[in-house]
Amino acid sequence: MKGNNSRTTSKDYEKGQNDNYFENFINIPYLFLKIANRFSEMNPLLEEFVLEIKKLTKCDSVGIRILDTEGSIPYEAYQGFSDEFYQSESPLSIKSDKCMCINVIKGDTDSELPFYTKRGSFFMNTTTKFLATVSEEEKGETRNICNLSGYESVALIAISLENRILGLIHLADHHENMVPLEIVEILENVAMQLATAIQRVWIQQELKDSEERFRQLFNTGFDAVIILNEDKKIIDVNETTSKLLNYDKEEILNLSLKDIIHEKDRTKMDEIIDNFKKNHLDFKSETTFLTNERKSIIMEAGFTPLKIKNRNFIVGSFRDITERKESEKALIESERRLKEAQALGKIGYWEFDITNQHITWSDQVFEIYNRDPSLGPPSVDEEANYYTPNTNERLKEYARRAIEFGEQFDYDFQVNLPSGMVVQLTSLMRSIKNKSGQIIKLVGTVQDITERKEKEKEIFDLAQFPSEDPYPILRVNRKGVIYINDAGQKLLNVVESDQIPEIFQESVKNTFESNQISESEVELENKVYSFITTPIKDADYVNIYGMDITERKHVEENLKEINKLKSEFLRRASHELKTPLISIKGFSDLILSLYTNQLDPVIISKVREISDGCERLQNIINNLLETSRLESPELKPKVKKEDLSFLIKFCVHELESLAETRKKSIKIDVLNDLYVNIEKEEIHDVLSNLLTNAIKYTPPMGKIEVKTELEEEFVVVSISDNGIGFTEKQKTKIFQQFGKIERYGQGLDLGIGGTGLGLYISKKIVESHGGKIWMESEGKNRGSTFYFTLPTLK
Repeated sequence: MKGNNSRTTSKDYEKGQNDNYFENFINIPYLFLKIANRFSEMNPLLEEFVLEIKKLTKCDSVGIRILDTEGSIPYEAYQGFSDEFYQSESPLSIKSDKCMCINVIKGDTDSELPFYTKRGSFFMNTTTKFLATVSEEEKGETRNICNLSGYESVALIAISLENRILGLIHLADHHENMVPLEIVEILENVAMQLATAIQRVWIQQELKDSEERFRQLFNTGFDAVIILNEDKKIIDVNETTSKLLNYDKEEILNLSLKDIIHEKDRTKMDEIIDNFKKNHLDFKSETTFLTNERKSIIMEAGFTPLKIKNRNFIVGSFRDITERKESEKALIESERRLKEAQALGKIGYWEFDITNQHITWSDQVFEIYNRDPSLGPPSVDEEANYYTPNTNERLKEYARRAIEFGEQFDYDFQVNLPSGMVVQLTSLMRSIKNKSGQIIKLVGTVQDITERKEKEKEIFDLAQFPSEDPYPILRVNRKGVIYINDAGQKLLNVVESDQIPEIFQESVKNTFESNQISESEVELENKVYSFITTPIKDADYVNIYGMDITERKHVEENLKEINKLKSEFLRRASHELKTPLISIKGFSDLILSLYTNQLDPVIISKVREISDGCERLQNIINNLLETSRLESPELKPKVKKEDLSFLIKFCVHELESLAETRKKSIKIDVLNDLYVNIEKEEIHDVLSNLLTNAIKYTPPMGKIEVKTELEEEFVVVSISDNGIGFTEKQKTKIFQQFGKIERYGQGLDLGIGGTGLGLYISKKIVESHGGKIWMESEGKNRGSTFYFTLPTLK
């Protein structure tokens, strides 16, 4: 606003004031200082200031506004203002309203204007006359509630401390000339005393709040508790937090939250807290904290809001679940090993709920019964179709006795599969009781013993006519030969009671120790024999069965020769294909470079397809040639000392743009100065192939990590991703020749064609360098890690 408002002085101060009213002004600061020091609570302090200021100024109305954390400036104490005026003015906010009060609070004043002081206060002794000089547009920019309420004299004194405005003193009177400059300047000094008193009361209140927070902290039990302010600064922790993280409390208070949280969870924790601040909903998550020794502790985190004296805090409660997570991990690993053991031993687990007649099968039972798992386990009637009538009657009788009397059964039976195949099974059945002792279900195991039954039958048959068998048959215990047929005596020159022939000693020892069948090959009299050493159940001897496999070995040699010819054919065919392919590629590229603007777009599109097809075919030919080269028995890599660390970083750098295009990140954790003897170009191909696959089959925003570790005489390189992973069936194919796994329809393909030779080639390269390559994956959509080793320099 603009206008000629002269500064009102004490000479204008009327309304019955006597001439010596200001003689005691020198005592005013002392008066208010005593008030400021007398009160330790906010409301009584402000009310006493309002009362004394009203006495001093004789104004009709006096109030004190305090700026809160939300930007509002409510009246915390007042006298003389009507309820209607208070209800209208108290809710003002510096974020949304415009008026003189807002200007003073925000420090938006101009001391060159006659109604502002140099210290940022506003005063006006003739509001009606002044507003008459102001345009309607300028009037519309402020509220003018004081004038509309009949106040002619208005003063707004800023309450400030260290350049921070805490609020204001509001004086208003219905008469003119009630707030002369002298009064305003005195009140500015009073406002300074009030600001100091307010700050002191706040500090005292903060101490009380701190005590209250402490009471709440130690009432939370044995969990770690961390209190954060709205800026996520740690302002308090309990003793459990200090013990868990092994810090002194003062040390933690000087740390930020990110200092005690593992880097992998910092961003997640920031997002959780930010979301909590917005929604104020209790939220739980798992977060990894770091102790003073940088040891990881897994915590279950929960957040609740805390409001003390209009100040907002966040209370984080953290429970140490490290042991629980390790137990869960161990349980998962145990279950994995159990499944693996069940798969290897062809052992499944089943349950039968007596109440609802529901059958439960483990994965291996589905495998044994050759039933599609998507169909779920069979009903009682469906399962009966697998058995003969006699078997059904026998199983029903076992189940009845197990339910009625709690008997346990161990039995063999046969199953007729839908394919027509008959398998031999052995099963264990027992009952399960509830807390009341009532039998509620039957449980058991089932194992495929078809192969064992067949071997037992073979042994039985051979035992019936061992002397007539054309091949050598022996039975030996730990000391020597206890039986040998005629064919064995002639071939091995051994009789009963002789020592175990040297060629069998190792396999016999292994079979006794492992109780597993072992096989060996021996060349005797210009023939090749296969000897199978078989353990006998509940017997202290083993049987050895020999067979002439000379013809089979010849066939194997022929197959090797055929495979060699196949490789040679692929090599020559690939070379023959390259010449016309180069011509086709060259001419198509020439057309594209010279005639793109002259030919029909449809023709250009077709030419581009020809060029792209040539490029894909070139990649296939190159892979076939590389496969043929690697299959050569004479292949020896031309190794020399190379820095593997540099090579890994170089390969990552080459593929960073591809990863960024696909919105994937690559993290490198590689040891420096890893020197190995390698053919650099070949190991470069291995790294590039593994990295490209990781980028290719990891969804957007995925993470890839490349690491190295030293283990005795080898360096281990690993490339991990959180991509789509591999099923157990897929794991068996990935390193096979042409073992490509199709990923169509998953939105992941980069347009990089493949023949299924990449990992096969990588395997051949690594093995030719004296290393190994393998892959680990916990299953579909659970990521994967490829490892390969290379010998370190000795």
